[in-house]
Amino acid sequence: MAYPGGAPAYDGEPVTAYISIPSTGKKVALTVNQLGEFPRLTIEPGEQVEVRLAFTSTVPGTPIALAARDGGRLSSGKVSAALPLDERREVAFGFTVSPNIGMHQISVTTPAGETKTVEFWAGPPSIRMQAAQ
Repeated sequence: MAYPGGAPAYDGEPVTAYISIPSTGKKVALTVNQLGEFPRLTIEPGEQVEVRLAFTSTVPGTPIALAARDGGRLSSGKVSAALPLDERREVAFGFTVSPNIGMHQISVTTPAGETKTVEFWAGPPSIRMQAAQ
């Protein structure tokens, strides 16, 4: 496949993450890269964000496994959960990062074995992140 100019070289299912960040009032829509990673977002330590993932072809009712890998909790208070896709092929949940500064990731895995990663940086942006902006 030719890229740019054509479709990205990604064989997995396209997924869009809609994330609401209360501390900034931002509501963003993100798509995964060829490695299944969403762009990293900066939030406050201890902040809760709302996440909605929209799948394009996974069948409604299919369970999606969620796991907080680096600290933080899902809205259920647990670090992992399996939530079914609704009739629109979406799953929504809250995520609260720990009070610690640093990376907080959520692994999103389908029964087909595809894994996507939602990434948050809690705390002030690092110098490396500031240079990329």
